[in-house]
Amino acid sequence: MKLKCRMLCMGMIALLCIATRSYAQGNGAKPCSAPEAGQLDFWLGDWVITYADNSHAYSVVDKKMDGCVVHEQFRDPGKNYVSESWNVYNPNIHKWQQTRVDNQGAYLQMAGRLDGSELIVYAKPKILQEGNLQMRAVYY
Repeated sequence: MKLKCRMLCMGMIALLCIATRSYAQGNGAKPCSAPEAGQLDFWLGDWVITYADNSHAYSVVDKKMDGCVVHEQFRDPGKNYVSESWNVYNPNIHKWQQTRVDNQGAYLQMAGRLDGSELIVYAKPKILQEGNLQMRAVYY
């Protein structure tokens, strides 16, 4: 059974590598070369966030994976809160996709695009008894 599982996993990894490689070679474009892939470059850097009560949180944003991924590491020492987000422009759907995880077990996926001078990403709406709730993040 372990051998079958191992072979299936190896097959899936090989298939993913082939599919990714053929996409990159098939369209002739350099990965992440679309102009939209630079729309979050203004966010790159080390940031200090100051709350109304003058407490601080910190964010480090950089590019990874040959410049294709905008990665954020956020920490709020006062609340013992840490999160990371992984952001990538997907030229197939013409949207930014974001995955965010934190040290409290949260997992959030969002997607969106540039609207004027704001990059807006949305999570899927949650249906609640009081009505629908939709999370969004606005970068400007």
